[in-house]
Amino acid sequence: MNLYRSLTALGGAIALTATGARAQQSKSCDIDESKPKEVATASFMVTQARTQPAQKRNESFKKIVKSLTEKGDAMPNPAGRNYELGKVFFIMLDDSTTAQMTTRGELGFTTNPTAQVDLAVLADSVMRVVETTSPECKSLTDTWRRQAGWLRVTQKASNLFNAGQFDSASYYAKRSMLLDPNTPYAYSILASLAQKNNDIPGAINYTRQAAEAAKSDTVFNEQRRLSLFNLGILIGSRAEAATGAEQKQLAQDAVTSFKAFLAEAPATDENVATARSSMARMMTVAGDTAGVKATYASVLANPANYSEYELIQAGLAASRAGRDTDAISLFKVALAQNPNGRDALYNMSAAGFNAGKYTEVLPSVKRLVEIDPNNPEVWRIMAGVYQGLSKAEKNTKVKAALTDTLLKAYEKYEKMPTVVTVKSFNKSATGATLGGTIENRGTAAGSYALTVEFLDKAGNVVATQTANVGPVAPKAKADFKVDGTGANIIAFRYQSLK
Repeated sequence: MNLYRSLTALGGAIALTATGARAQQSKSCDIDESKPKEVATASFMVTQARTQPAQKRNESFKKIVKSLTEKGDAMPNPAGRNYELGKVFFIMLDDSTTAQMTTRGELGFTTNPTAQVDLAVLADSVMRVVETTSPECKSLTDTWRRQAGWLRVTQKASNLFNAGQFDSASYYAKRSMLLDPNTPYAYSILASLAQKNNDIPGAINYTRQAAEAAKSDTVFNEQRRLSLFNLGILIGSRAEAATGAEQKQLAQDAVTSFKAFLAEAPATDENVATARSSMARMMTVAGDTAGVKATYASVLANPANYSEYELIQAGLAASRAGRDTDAISLFKVALAQNPNGRDALYNMSAAGFNAGKYTEVLPSVKRLVEIDPNNPEVWRIMAGVYQGLSKAEKNTKVKAALTDTLLKAYEKYEKMPTVVTVKSFNKSATGATLGGTIENRGTAAGSYALTVEFLDKAGNVVATQTANVGPVAPKAKADFKVDGTGANIIAFRYQSLK
């Protein structure tokens, strides 16, 4: 599960758009920058200083800080005073050459001049005074928080995360939160880091904060949706591992997150189908069977309007609710779109077995074992279907033949020496990639040549490729990846391994 999206392509647009949106929303804020004279003078000098060379600008800032702080907190208009100080410190942070750690004296403070101070902590603290005393001005302070200094550390956290330097990514993500706690990206990075450390409660906490922070501006809508979706997935994973009342409560919390996501996501969002299916699963855990049916009702009513993936996800939701007849109907439409789609065939076969519709799903089972012959679960389903057919058969000879097929299928399930597990099948306009693992269940090392045929809708072979895997030690697994090049690839099948 991907909890985090890189800022590489987004950074500059976010900073500029968010600042513009915030400036438009700050009309109700009225910070008095005209009094006392120290505040008025500081406001004028800040405006002038922004166009000055760095050295002269810093000299001006030092004078401003001295003027605004040498009388301590006795100065009237604390919101105006701290706002001017905040502007000074955040402008300094925008300059990448500014030292993050300095002394109070270097900044213009007359008290404790040798004490070390973190400029980012100082900038945050004075702006928080403004946000606390004048909460209606929070949108205005955001325009100063969300500038080049924030963007730089947020981008650095992103790059370090993507480079696998997780401790450093954590440091810069927390710096990003310090500069602007009302943007979602730092929380999302920290959520991903928590998940990598198997700290699911921590990942949930940060993801929840990311979703909440993203409400601060419409520019973050996409990140908010992603956070809501991932929040549901994370809470759902905890629900699956829990029991009793705790499990039901967690399942209900996951449902709440998925509902919020679906309420905000456009129909084209790539996570909509998964969210519906996952929500249905959580509703099942929570005991809300009526709610489960509602999650796939629109797909069942108009299945032709949905993609193969959406149909399969809706069918899974129906299966999880114990409504196998509905599931079969949905999987049939998916198979009409892709007759050799392994996922639709597998789930169609399983739903038919569960519903006792053995004759109806037998063609799907037979096609499935041709497509995924080294999957033991496929043969277990086939054994179950033939067992059902055998029990219902009255003709002795036919019954014996069915039983013989049942026993052979079950033997394959139980004693398969080499197992192929398909983990991904990614399609594009110019080809497809199949990935997974080969497991050696034997007692000696083995090498394998996995030949994969990539198919179009009619079942024609568009491309054939072989992956050589091994040697694989006994009772061990090895990864494989096979690329097929060609247009209109929508399915695959591989040749059986011994």
